[in-house]
Amino acid sequence: MKAAENESNVSVTVKLDAIDSDRLTALAALKNQSLQVLLNEAVHNYLLKEEARQAFINEAKASWEGYVQTGQHITLNEFDAWVDSLQTKPDQPMPVCHKSY
Repeated sequence: MKAAENESNVSVTVKLDAIDSDRLTALAALKNQSLQVLLNEAVHNYLLKEEARQAFINEAKASWEGYVQTGQHITLNEFDAWVDSLQTKPDQPMPVCHKSY
């Protein structure tokens, strides 16, 4: 995870409690890596996880808004049946959304 040559690096100060600092130092020694490498990796992984989480939340909100506006949905039973069908028919399309009557 090296910065591209045309990218600049930015220094950030992180204050850790003594226990976490000791754990990080011990892990760096075990992996024969610098603290900077471990911290960069940790921040990178955290950002990926949180960005994916936020994208999931945004998609869920958009889905809910779409349902509220249109009433279009599939039932849990329809979803379960579709998921079960994927074992034997992996290309099976999702059920078509519909309104309740």
